[in-house]
Amino acid sequence: MNISPEDRIPRHLVWLLVGLSVPFVLIWQMPSIPFLHGKMMPLWLHTSAETFSIIVDMLVFGVAWNAYSDERPGNVLIVAVGLLAVGLLDLAHVLSYRDMPDFVTSSGTEKGINFWLAARFVSVITMLTVALRSWQPFAHRHTRYWLLSGSLALTVVIYWLGLFHQDVWPRTFIEGKGLTPFKIGVEYVLSAILLLTAALFYQKVRSHQDSGITYLFAATVITILSELCFTLYANATDLFNLLGHVYKIVAYICIYHAVFVVSIREPYLKLGRAREELSFQKMLLNAQGEAAMDGILTVDAGGRILWYNRKFLDLWGTPPELLRSGIDGNVLADSVSKVVDAEAFKNKVRHLYEHHDETSRDEIQLKSGKVFDRYSAPVVGDDGVYLGRVWRFHDITEKKHAETELLRHRAHLEELVLERTSEAVDARKEAERANEAKSLFLANMSHELRTPMHAILSFSELGLEKTKESATPIAKLREYFDYIHQSGNRLLALLNDLLDLSKLEAGKMLLHTSPHDLRTLIQQVVGEISILASNKAIVLDTGAVPANLVVACDGARIGQVLNNLLSNAIKSSSPSGTIRISASPVDLPGRGEGDNLLAVLLRVEDEGCGIPEDDLENIFDKFVQSSKTRSGSGGTGLGLSICREIIELHGGTIYAENNPEGGASLIFTLPVEQPKAHKEIA
Repeated sequence: MNISPEDRIPRHLVWLLVGLSVPFVLIWQMPSIPFLHGKMMPLWLHTSAETFSIIVDMLVFGVAWNAYSDERPGNVLIVAVGLLAVGLLDLAHVLSYRDMPDFVTSSGTEKGINFWLAARFVSVITMLTVALRSWQPFAHRHTRYWLLSGSLALTVVIYWLGLFHQDVWPRTFIEGKGLTPFKIGVEYVLSAILLLTAALFYQKVRSHQDSGITYLFAATVITILSELCFTLYANATDLFNLLGHVYKIVAYICIYHAVFVVSIREPYLKLGRAREELSFQKMLLNAQGEAAMDGILTVDAGGRILWYNRKFLDLWGTPPELLRSGIDGNVLADSVSKVVDAEAFKNKVRHLYEHHDETSRDEIQLKSGKVFDRYSAPVVGDDGVYLGRVWRFHDITEKKHAETELLRHRAHLEELVLERTSEAVDARKEAERANEAKSLFLANMSHELRTPMHAILSFSELGLEKTKESATPIAKLREYFDYIHQSGNRLLALLNDLLDLSKLEAGKMLLHTSPHDLRTLIQQVVGEISILASNKAIVLDTGAVPANLVVACDGARIGQVLNNLLSNAIKSSSPSGTIRISASPVDLPGRGEGDNLLAVLLRVEDEGCGIPEDDLENIFDKFVQSSKTRSGSGGTGLGLSICREIIELHGGTIYAENNPEGGASLIFTLPVEQPKAHKEIA
C-alpha cells in the first residue's frame, strides 16, 4: 500500500519549495528595470557562493565514499562521485571567471560559462541516473572504483578542452548583448531533464521510506529554478545570476542533508530502534519463560544467575532470597539436599560446568517422590564464545507412574499373546497336515483320472475318422463327437492344471533336465500352437531368438510354460496382430559366492489390450485371472500360477509388464546352470 506523498515530504520542505518559487515568478514577471541588470553580484560574492558549493561537493563525496558500505544503496555513491566531478569543474569555473587572474589561459566570462555548463551537465546526468536506478546496493563491490575512475577521467577531458581548446566550444555569451541562444537553449534542456528527474524522484518518495530521497527531490526542484535564472541574466553580475546562485546554494544544502546529515543520523536512529527491539524481545522472552511448563534457570560463565522463572521456584521450592542473591552455588546446595543421589547430582553439574560444549539430558529422583526431566545446554554467542548455561526442569512424575502401569499391562498382554500364539501354531500345523493329505491324495489319483479321459478322447477321435469314410456322413453324430473331443481336451487341461498344482504343493514335481537348444524348443511350441494363431491371422515372430543358445532345463515343463504364455497372448491379441518371442543372455547376481551367473531372459510380447495395473502384481496367484480375460474365456486361473512354480523350480523368475506402445509382455529368466534333476524338490 502506497502512502500519500504529503505523508512522505516534510511540511517545512513543502513551504521551502513554495517560498523559493514565489520570488522567482515575481522577478521573472517584473518589467525590465535597469537596476535588475546592474552590478548586484560582485566578484567576492560569486567566489564565496561557488566556494560554498565546492566545499559541499567535497564533503558529500568524502562522507559517502567512506561512510556508505556495500550493503547500503549505491545511488548515494553515484551522487558523491558525480558531485566530486562537479566540484572540480566549479573550481575551474571560479578560477576562470571574469576579473579573476589568468588560470592557465586567459580568464573571461565565456570561459567561465563553458566550465559552468559542463558542471551543470554532469550534475544533471548524475541526478537523472540516481533517479532512474533502483534504490539498492551495487551488484559488484568494485563498481564504486569504476565510477570514480570515470568521473575523474571525464573531469580531465573537460579541463583539457576548456583550457586549451576554447575554440571548439559554441559561443555562450556576447559582451554587451548577454547570453547567446545556444546557452539559453542548453539551460532549458537541462531544466527539462531536471523536471523529468524530479518526477522520477517523486515516484520514489511514494514507494520508499528513505528521507534522503525526499531531500534529493527537493534539491532537484530548486535546481530547476536555478537553471531558469541562468537563462535570464544579461550580464554576469545582474540580479538573475545572483538569484540563480542563491538557489544553487539552497539546493546544495538539501543534497548535503540527504547524504551527510542522514548518514550521520542514521546510525543513531538504528541504535534507538535496536534498543526498542531489544527491550521488546526481553519482554517477550520473559513472557514466554513465565508461560512455560518447565522450570528454567540461566547461569552465566562466571556462575552468576542471570534469569529464572516462577515455575522453577514452584518445582524446587527454592527460597526466593537464594535466587535473588545471584550466586549459583547457593541454589545448587539447596537442590542437592532435595535429591536422592546427591553425589551423582553434584558430579553431573560440575562436569557440565567444566565442559562448555556438552549438552545433557537425564532424569533425577527427589526425596519427595517427584521425578524431574533435566536438560542442560550451553549458551554460545555469535562468535562462538561460551556465555553460560541454561537449565530446564520438567516434572514427569505422573508420566513415570503411567509408564510403570503400562509396563505391567504390557507384561500381561505378552503372556496372553504367547498363549494365543501357541494355540495358533497348533491350529496351523493341523491345517498344514490336512492340506498335505489333500495334496497327496490328488497326486496319487493322477493315473486313475488320466486313463478314462484318454479313453474318451481316443474313442471320439475314432468316431470322427469313421464318419469321414462314410459316403453320407451323419452330421449330427459328427457334431456330438466334436463336442466330446472339445470338452475332453478342456477337461484334460483343467485336470492337468489341478494335478500339476497338487504335485507342486506336495513337493512331488520332478524336473528331468537335459541340454536343450532354446530356439528349437521354442519353434516346437510355436508349431503346436500355430493352428490357434492362424485362426485369428496372428503372426508368431521368433526372429529375436538367437541360434545355438543352449540351456539346461526340463524341456517338457518349459514347453508347457511357453504354450501357456503363447495361448494367453493369442487370446488377448487382436486379429491380424503379431506376437514376438525373444531371448537374450543376461547376468544375474550370484547366489552364495557373490559372483554373477549367466542366465537367459525370454519375453513373450503381444499387441493386445494389456493387463490392468491392478492385476500386474497378483496375476500369478492361484485361481486369479486378469479382468481382461474373465468374460467367457474359461479356465481356473491356475495356468500362470503353475508357470511361476515351474520357473522358480528351475531357479528363475517370471513377471509381467505393459508395453508403452500397447499390449503386454510376460518375461521370465532361466539361469544357465544344472538344476537337481530327477530329485524331489520340496
